[in-house]
Amino acid sequence: MLKFNKAMEQIISSQIFENDSRKYNIIIDRIINNTKPIKEAIVYDTEGIDESLVDFKKIFEYVNDWTDYEIMCNEILIPFSDLPVSQYTIFAKQLKEALQFKFDGKRFVIYLFIKNEFIELRFHIYREDEGLWLDENLNVYDSPVLLVF
Repeated sequence: MLKFNKAMEQIISSQIFENDSRKYNIIIDRIINNTKPIKEAIVYDTEGIDESLVDFKKIFEYVNDWTDYEIMCNEILIPFSDLPVSQYTIFAKQLKEALQFKFDGKRFVIYLFIKNEFIELRFHIYREDEGLWLDENLNVYDSPVLLVF
C-alpha cells in the first residue's frame, strides 16, 4: 500500500521522473548493510551497538512498544541532493522489499517526511498488535509524508 498526504502529493506530482536508480540503490545498500536484529526489533546501527549493554527496561520507560523503539532507532536523514523527489516512491518500495528479503519476509512500513534541508526516513516492522506508527489519515500532518506498507 502506498499512501501520502496532500502536501506530499503536490510535491511529487510537480516533478519530472528521473530514472537513475544508482542514487537510491546506494542509500538502500547502506541501510541494508547497517540494519540488524536486536531483541524483537530491527534497527539501523552504524555504531556497532552491543545488545548486552542496552537497558531495554529503561528504554521502555520512554517508548510504548517495539514499533516506537524501532522508529527511534531508525531515523535516517537523507540530503535532498541524494534523492530526487521523483524517486521517493520507488526508493521507499525498493527499501521495503530489500528489508523484507534480508529479514525473512517480515513486513515493514517505510515513512518519508520532508523536513527543512533533509528527507527524513523512518521504518519499522509491522506488528498487528501495535499497528502503524502514524495515523492512517496522513492529512492530519502538516509536513509532507509518504508511507509504504
